[in-house]
Amino acid sequence: MKNTPPSVAAMPVIVAGTGNLAHHLPGMLQLAGHKPTYWMGRDKNALAALAEKWGAEVLDDVHPSDLTMPHLLFLAVSDTAIPVLAAPWVAAGHVVVHCSGSVASESVGDAGGVFYPMQTFSGSSSPDLSKIPFFVTTKNDALRSFLVETAQKISGKVTVIDDEQRRLLHLSAVLVNNFTNHLVLLAEQLLQVNGLDYRSLLPLMQETVAKLERMSPEQAQTGPAQRADHGVIAAHLQLLENYPEVRDVYTLLTNSILRKESEP
Repeated sequence: MKNTPPSVAAMPVIVAGTGNLAHHLPGMLQLAGHKPTYWMGRDKNALAALAEKWGAEVLDDVHPSDLTMPHLLFLAVSDTAIPVLAAPWVAAGHVVVHCSGSVASESVGDAGGVFYPMQTFSGSSSPDLSKIPFFVTTKNDALRSFLVETAQKISGKVTVIDDEQRRLLHLSAVLVNNFTNHLVLLAEQLLQVNGLDYRSLLPLMQETVAKLERMSPEQAQTGPAQRADHGVIAAHLQLLENYPEVRDVYTLLTNSILRKESEP
């Protein structure tokens, strides 16, 4: 690297990735005043489209050591790709930030860090950025200040945490988001076979979430397992005789609630 390294905020920004998060990350950064200068990715068609949309230049066949000043690289890629992609950039003296909930911060070196928006991103669906909580992990004081300030300009909801805390947050996010979505899929399949629409469940789900704004999960729990109504539970299991996968899930979660309700 030549000359005096610029501050983190003055570094040109590179985004790597063409998946769901990569479609939304530039909008977040732009809210904070940091427009991507370059873009990298394996899917050349998606890469070209994203670069054009955000006014960035495609960075292709360039080795990190060829760049004459440090760049700030945001990795919006799969967890397995993070350490592989980060290594040459870290070795060349660039600052690398990944956005994963489960990958250790050490994968991007001591000068790098993690900028974790805890939200689900799917294609063109656009979540309300102002409500997204951001979690920052880094040993680099200058980068920490930059990432915290960036998150504050997006949503104002930012917490500095360590790797273990972030792993637990990610695990909890899988429980409440990915598993819940799978339960809706099972319900959809069950209802569809019987000529019913899963969308009739959406007001119920919305109220479930709304209640959690007002009370604890323990206080909000309802249903036959919470009441220990074994007659209804038995009737449900009978209805599920021809749906063994759904029956197994129903039994597992019912037993978990029964155990929780029986605790002193």
